[in-house]
This record gives sequence, C-alpha cells and structure tokens, in this order.
Amino acid sequence: MKLHRIRLLDGEMLGILQEFEHVFAPQADDGIEPYCFVGENGTGKSRLLQCLAEIFCWLDTRTRLFRPDRDAEIGFRFEIEYEIHAANRPRRIIIRNTADRKRPQVVAIGKDDREEEIEGDESIRSVLPHFVVGYTSGDNETLSVPFLDVKAEYAAELRERALFRRWNREDIPDLRLVMMDYHSNLSILVSNFLLQDEKRLKLLEDFVRTKGVESFRLIIQTKHQAARKKIKVKVEDAKGQAKQETRVGVQLVPQLEEYIEQLRKCSTCHDHQSKENRWTFDFFVQGATRDAFRHFFGTAYNLCMAFQRLSMLNELIVPSKHRDKIAKIRRDEKIVVKPPTPAEEEKVFRFETVRLQLRDAAEPLDYISISDGEHQFAHIFGTLLMFDQPNTLFLLDEPESHFNPQWRIKFVPLVNEIVRGKHHCLLLTSHAPFVISDCKAQNVYIFKRSESGRGVEATTPKTETYGASFDRLLEDVFGVKPPVARKSLKELRQLQQDGTQDQIEKRLADFGDSPVKFYLYQRLEKLKKEK
Repeated sequence: MKLHRIRLLDGEMLGILQEFEHVFAPQADDGIEPYCFVGENGTGKSRLLQCLAEIFCWLDTRTRLFRPDRDAEIGFRFEIEYEIHAANRPRRIIIRNTADRKRPQVVAIGKDDREEEIEGDESIRSVLPHFVVGYTSGDNETLSVPFLDVKAEYAAELRERALFRRWNREDIPDLRLVMMDYHSNLSILVSNFLLQDEKRLKLLEDFVRTKGVESFRLIIQTKHQAARKKIKVKVEDAKGQAKQETRVGVQLVPQLEEYIEQLRKCSTCHDHQSKENRWTFDFFVQGATRDAFRHFFGTAYNLCMAFQRLSMLNELIVPSKHRDKIAKIRRDEKIVVKPPTPAEEEKVFRFETVRLQLRDAAEPLDYISISDGEHQFAHIFGTLLMFDQPNTLFLLDEPESHFNPQWRIKFVPLVNEIVRGKHHCLLLTSHAPFVISDCKAQNVYIFKRSESGRGVEATTPKTETYGASFDRLLEDVFGVKPPVARKSLKELRQLQQDGTQDQIEKRLADFGDSPVKFYLYQRLEKLKKEK
C-alpha cells in the first residue's frame, strides 16, 4: 500500500486539521520508507493518524460481513488517494466523502486518469488495507477511538451469537482495525516465540536478551463470581418451537470453545474447576510444545488472534448498561471513555505468569521484571513480525519513546529489514533526532501551526535529514539552537558574559562538552591574556 495524498475539509473532530491537505512522497517498490511526522506538541500529528484510522474504520463498518451499518456517519469530510495491490496488481484508489458524511464514493483510476466507480460491499472491501494496525507508547486518547469502537462491536457480536446460538465461522472474519495496546503484549510475545519463523526472529537477536519463553500459565473462567450472571433468552428447539432458557456465566461461540480444547491439548498439564468453569493451563515450552501449537494454530498470527478473541471476553464482565453508555459517548462525542478494567482475578481470560529464558542469566526471569524499553521493543517489533500480510497500514505513535539511544539509532533500519517487500505503509510520529536521521527529508514532515493560528502546515525540512547530525536536526526540525538544556545553557551564558577567571575555572568541570562550552574556554583565555 502506498499513500499518495489526503485532504481533510471540515468537521468538528478535525480540530486543528481543518482544511488540511498533504501529498506524500513516492515510495520505492522493493522496500518501505517510513513517513515520519515531527513537530511541537499539539500540531495535529497524532490526530492525522487518528483520521486515517477513522476513514478505514468507517468504510469497514459500512461493508463488513458482521453488523454492517450502511447509515454510519463519519465526523468530517475528506478525500484520500492511495495505491494498493489487489488481485496481484497495483490499483490506484480514491475515496471521497465531500458531499455529505454518510455515503463514500470509491473510485479506481484507470488509464488516462479515467475514474471508474467501485460499488458493492465485496468490491469495496477488496481495495481497503488488509489491516490497519495502531500502536501508541502511552494512553493516546486520540488514536485509540476507532480501534476501541471496532473491538467493542466485535465482542458484542460474539456475545449475541453465543447467547442465541447463531454461529457461522465464515462471516466473522479477522478484525481489519487492530490496536496493539499494552494488554496485547503478552499475546504477541508468546505467539512469536512459539511459532514465528526462526530466521525472522534472528533479526532481533542483537537487541533483546530474551532467548525464548521458558513457561507460561493461562487462566480461562466463564462462571466465576464476577461472571455468574443468570441470563434468560428465547430460543427455538429442534422442532422450531420457541422456548426460554436460563444460562449462567459468559457464553462462548463454538470457535472459542474449540480454542480452549486446543490449548488443553497443547498444555503440559491442566486443571478444571467445574463450579466456575475455570481452566488452568500450564505450558513448559519445549520442542513438543511448539509442535503441538503448530499443529493446531499453524502460525504465530493465528495463535495471537486466538488469544485476542479470548481476551475480548473480558469486556463482557462490565455491565451492559455501562458498555452501552460508553459506546454512545464515543459515537456521539468522539471522546474516549474507557470501561472499568476488571481485576486480574475476575477476568475471563488472562496470562497469569510468563517466564523468559535470557541469554545472560542461568535462571528464567518473570516477564514483568524486564525493562520498559524491552517491553516496548518486544511489542513493536513483535507486531511488525506478526502482521506480515501485504497491504498493511501501520500507524505508530511515538514508538521509540522508551528506547535507549542505541536502539533508537537502529530503529528505522530494523523496520525496513522486517517489512521489506510486503507492500506495507508505515507512518510514525516522533520527537527523536535518532529516528529522523535515518529518514530521507522527502519523508519527514514538520507540522507547524500556520501564522494565523487557525490551521496546520506540514512541510519537508530545508536540508537533507538522512545521515544528518543530531545537532543539525535539533536546529532544523525542532528549532533548538544550541542543543543544550535550558537550565545549563543559562548558567553557561551567564559565566560567558559576566564570569571572572576564578569563577570560570571553578565551574568548568561542572559542564559537559558542547559548542557553548567552547565559547566559555574562549572567554577564559581572553581573561588570562588581559590579566
């Protein structure tokens, strides 16, 4: 997938991006070059990622196989153009919502730039990104909105089908929009270390201490105290006669029941408590464990999605009146209101323990004991390894925020290595010169408020960023000159202007090397000569 341009016209949720238009630089066919959004806070970088997610969420909502809503509205008018590989060939697509906010116009651009309108849900689905994958290093309320909506609708559909025993595996496909938040981290890590291709995992060897997962425990419970709710439903018996049934606990569709049985067969040992319908699965990972998971789940992606579907059941612990109220607020006001998170012991599905085998330690280490940077690294690059289907759009909000400088320097090269040749498109926001220095200037967009203060402009740097020094990038991209923190800079300049020889000599060792300190040396030499 390659983005060509986006035009945002008007709508309350656009905020500062009213009447915003941007043309993306061309991309090579044999690799991926991330588009990097930089600039001050509050200039619309994350909101632009959200708008892209909202657009494809809206189109997916209107055309998907389960719970399609052809009256769904989007909160702004827009036009977007991109190229996507469909039916083994590139197709140039334009989607417009310029006349009203209810019906999109989807067209394919043919020879001589002639437009051919695409109609029908199946045809429109075929020209949408295979996945839109979101990631945020913190609780980014802006980017999370569309992903949370889709996840809640999916969980509600699974619940309804389980209650009324309406199930067809084929018409509930994988989610198109997936937010890989912190709660999905263990699903990604375990799935990758169990089933990911070894050659692809070796790409991470130079970065992480983890050799693999030594053991882990899963808990699945559908009738524990928090879920022991009696539900009366009307169903039909085998003769078509209506009857009423009382059911207890969280109900499962056959696919989820099948997952539980497959996990039981893969486990090293297991326990079942019938009163709470509580399964405890313990896995001591060895060759036979991996063979069993490969037999039942096939790929790391399939296993991760099984974990994700099971984890959606946790949303059903929250009372329905709260879920409905939250959904209404999200829909009407476009505000993220997160439902209360059940306590760990009340969740329907959870990882209780995950122990990792490290390269530099004889004994396994619990997952929670590794650093924030290692968590984030395993999460981001595990996600990139996981979603290797072509035509994936990655929207990453400050993905390197917890990395050390060495990892930040290697971030973009490793991204290119992992997703090479997959027809992906990757957009990220960043404040790190380490990342910008590995991006070509044509792919770096500096977001600034317009002089009138009413909008935003996204411009490319005036000088080449690829391979540029960090000092130059801080000056050209962020306007930081010189690149010294404010408090120390103030003291350095004070000494340079008014310090005596004795004062400067006493304070020199207090400051690290920098261009500003060089001028302090010059001041000292001048004072010595004068004396």
